[in-house]
Amino acid sequence: MSAAQNKIATLLHQDYSQFSLRLLLPMSMLLCAAVVMAYLIPSTLDAVRQDLLKERNYDVVQHSSNLQANVDLMLKTGRHELVKSEFSAFGSDPEVTIALLSDENGKILAAMQQNLVGEQIEKALQGASLDFAGMAKQAKHTMAGIVTTIPEQNKINSVYPVLINTGTDSLRPSRVGTIVLQYDVSLTYQKKYMEAVQWLVKIGLLTLTLALIVSILLHYTVSRRIVRLLHATSRLATGDFNITTGITGKDEIGRLGQAFDALSQQMEYTTQSLNKLSYAVEQSANSVIITDHQGTIEYVNPCFCQTTGYTLQEILHRNPRILKSDHTDPATYQQMWETIASGKNWQGEFQNKRKNGSLYWDYATISPILDDSGNITHYVSIQQDITQRKHAEEQLRLGASVFENSGEAIMITDANNNIVSVNQAFTEITGYLPDEVIGRNPRLLRSSHMNRDFYREMWDALKSSGRWSGEIYDRRKSGEIYPEWLTITAVKDQTGSITHFIAIFSDITERKATEEKLRHMAQHDFLTNLPNRILLFDRLLQAIAQAERHGTQVALMFLDLDRFKNINDSLGHEVGDQLLLQVSQRLQNCVRSSDTISRQGGDEFLIMLPEIENAEAAAHVASKLLESMSMPFHIGDSEIHLTISIGISIYPDDGKDITTLIKQADTAMYHAKENGRDNYQFFAQEMTVRATERLSLESKLRRALERGEFLLHYQPQVDIPSGHIIGVEALIRWSHPEMGMISPARFIPVAEDSGLIVPIGEWVMHEACRQNRAWQDAGLPKLSVSVNLSALQFRNKNLPRTVTHALEQAQLDPSCLELEITESIIMQGAEKTISALQELKNMGIKLSIDDFGTGYSSLNYLRRFPIDRLKIDQSFIRDITHNPDDAAIIRAIISLGKSLKLKIIAEGVETREQLAFLQNHDCDELQGYYFSRPLPAEECAQMLREQRRLADALIADKL
Repeated sequence: MSAAQNKIATLLHQDYSQFSLRLLLPMSMLLCAAVVMAYLIPSTLDAVRQDLLKERNYDVVQHSSNLQANVDLMLKTGRHELVKSEFSAFGSDPEVTIALLSDENGKILAAMQQNLVGEQIEKALQGASLDFAGMAKQAKHTMAGIVTTIPEQNKINSVYPVLINTGTDSLRPSRVGTIVLQYDVSLTYQKKYMEAVQWLVKIGLLTLTLALIVSILLHYTVSRRIVRLLHATSRLATGDFNITTGITGKDEIGRLGQAFDALSQQMEYTTQSLNKLSYAVEQSANSVIITDHQGTIEYVNPCFCQTTGYTLQEILHRNPRILKSDHTDPATYQQMWETIASGKNWQGEFQNKRKNGSLYWDYATISPILDDSGNITHYVSIQQDITQRKHAEEQLRLGASVFENSGEAIMITDANNNIVSVNQAFTEITGYLPDEVIGRNPRLLRSSHMNRDFYREMWDALKSSGRWSGEIYDRRKSGEIYPEWLTITAVKDQTGSITHFIAIFSDITERKATEEKLRHMAQHDFLTNLPNRILLFDRLLQAIAQAERHGTQVALMFLDLDRFKNINDSLGHEVGDQLLLQVSQRLQNCVRSSDTISRQGGDEFLIMLPEIENAEAAAHVASKLLESMSMPFHIGDSEIHLTISIGISIYPDDGKDITTLIKQADTAMYHAKENGRDNYQFFAQEMTVRATERLSLESKLRRALERGEFLLHYQPQVDIPSGHIIGVEALIRWSHPEMGMISPARFIPVAEDSGLIVPIGEWVMHEACRQNRAWQDAGLPKLSVSVNLSALQFRNKNLPRTVTHALEQAQLDPSCLELEITESIIMQGAEKTISALQELKNMGIKLSIDDFGTGYSSLNYLRRFPIDRLKIDQSFIRDITHNPDDAAIIRAIISLGKSLKLKIIAEGVETREQLAFLQNHDCDELQGYYFSRPLPAEECAQMLREQRRLADALIADKL
């Protein structure tokens, strides 16, 4: 069956039930009937309601007018009892729901319900669908009746004015009264509604009957005959041409059936003729393409589709250039067209392209087809896929090229192991020319490195499996011994007999050297060339095994450089790397050649001391290490002071495996850091508990910022001469919901080591600025708030942006913010520090050096720093009154600050004597418990409101 027949059959056998005329015609008629009914029902029922209300509205007007006239006459003649009877009579009318007569004050004079007489009409009409006030007002104004309808409730309301004469009867109220009537015509509407529904049902049944009759007529005259045509077409698509529809008639469908019958007879004859020709072409093993004279494809056979990957639908009406690749010479196509355009046959090769993009070779014979006049009408191309043949030819050429140009040496011997062929690489590796080795045995290459057993095992493997490969040492023509990787393969014929041996080998001298270099790199740190963790573990395993045999001990030291990250951040990673190199050299100078120093990464080192007698030996080495680091390091123009923290664990006392020993040494190292750094500590069990607590504290610290557990206290700063509060320092506090208030001395070091100090510091800055602004908005004096910067914050390139954001968010004047940087921070990378400080200073904020006197300040740099204040460290203030050295240092700092035109503030002032000393030596400001401890924001605000000052007596003492 052809593709066209398949498509027709598929279309005819699809499920068209939802589109069948047999269903669509009656359904369409029924739908029309339903639409008509859907339109008639609501419009008819609405018309019934409107007609009824219109009719009854007219009756109500007549009735109300008559009632008004009668009541008016009765009142004029004084027949008041007849008026009451007239309204009582309404009770017998089922349509009347309200009938009232009221005076002008709204008092009911007569009613259908006697119990309403004497009541106010507004109260009696509560809940009734009746706008009495509005209708009564309009009726009295016009002295004419008002009638309104409420269609949705089937109600008619009537309000009429009536003149009421004065008299002796109780119906005496004067002037204009009102008659109120309400009719409910629901019962009458229900009766007419049912009559209309019965009429609509009759109309609907008549409509449906007509629709069914029309549907049946359409079925027999149209849809039934079309179905017969479909069935006949379906059989025709399957190749059954002996089929007639049997449809007659002079209408369009009858003539279509007769034309179909004639066409099927003609197709049966034509098909028989074409089948014979198509079988030959369709079943051909070569591709057949027929195009028109312009090259448009009109036919391809199945072999073409199988070869190219295109379906018949994809290729029809396309040009054969769709197969064209860029690998065929354009001159070939030009020659082809010139040949076939002249009416001659052309033969040649193309490298074409399949649908999937892969290339293949075609051998094509293209012939023009001429009509009776000799004009070309079509071209026929018969093409044979010769890809495999081309590949075979290419493989032969490639094999010869590979053999000769291979980078590996190839040697072929016969079955007797005599060399028959070698390639160029063989000569380059061994130094032998082909003429020097052909016909000889390969043993001329042997060296003395391999014994007889080696060669015997090699030949046994060749005989048993036909293949051997391995590393071997051979000798070049020059006598040089070299390593090579050799693979020998036995070549067998069809009977299984060995005909040749092929030996392929390569010189692996460089590879062996590279392997050794890689092995070294895999076991050593790339920067310091010290053993890495892998090599350390291997040596530590051996040391533990030896210590267990000999009853000795092994010490493991975990060494960490103190504050190395600050050096990296301030001076750059290049300086940091140079520092690590110098540190590693000093470490090596402090240990034995049998000891192992390993860099674990970053600034962490492990030192393994095997075969020590006791822990004192490890302590001695640790002391040497600390001493070696006490001298400054010189890198370029920088002088760097560095300390280390060392933790020591001992095998077998602190652990019997590597993991435990490293863990205990690490714990001891953290204990050394907690003890002030620049010391060593041996592992003790309680250290593990402290390390666990530290990790727990770090975990809680990470959540504290998210949960809002931090708060700020503020310690006032006082101007000594005036006694006024001139600023406050913001000091962070941590209120944990379970652990209570946690000291900054406990959590700040953890925050610095974990890097959490940066987000915490940003929070402090934002909160301090916000609080300062809140105090100013509350009318408190304008003052400065000081915020401490950590080393990580100060070296963070986003610090200016953070400060700007904090000030803008709080809408705070920059002059109201002061940043405190410790002396040790600003002296690391002084040139970069000057630039960073100047950028902050340009923003308008104040800058001070905190803990002054504890670092290594250079006077040359100090005078270049854009600093506003020097803050004397409290360690000097503490013993100022009885330690001459501290007193001398403070006098020097004050004098230095005055000469540099800087403000001097002393922190940690706790006694009157300390204050007196500072006053006598012209210190500008103080901060400490003598004046005030750090206070919560509310208490600090109260102090500012009270304008608390230093005692007047103290000021007088200074004067």
